[in-house]
Amino acid sequence: MLKKIVHACQWIGKHWAISLAVFLVIAISITTAVCWNAFGKEKVEMVPIYLTVTGLGEGKDMAGRELMVPNDSSIAEIFSLKNPEIYEDFQRPLVQDNVFRSFLGVQPTSSKKFYVKIGGTYENILPQAYIWEGAVVEIEYR
Repeated sequence: MLKKIVHACQWIGKHWAISLAVFLVIAISITTAVCWNAFGKEKVEMVPIYLTVTGLGEGKDMAGRELMVPNDSSIAEIFSLKNPEIYEDFQRPLVQDNVFRSFLGVQPTSSKKFYVKIGGTYENILPQAYIWEGAVVEIEYR
């Protein structure tokens, strides 16, 4: 093993120009990758939306609560693990098959369901229900 290390050091000594070039390429590549990940990420624009929840009772209803969310997100994305603070604040809501299966710990029943309105318009497909800055989102449980 020691012979191989000595042989490698001798080769590097004889071919110092190639060794230096390879070392520089590797060092520059690593530095570029680290800096790109630390400073080059695109900043996500956060916008306010205003959430109103009705019909849940038990002190879970709210009116005009401001949430800061990524611009052009869908309702399904807002209430998913992509936004961990919101996900935990709303007791791990679940959007499945385009509708809420759980919201603030309440699950739909055979007679009551969740209805979502964005800007006064009902949205039936939550993964495609996109928000915009200042959007008023209403979630009704009826």
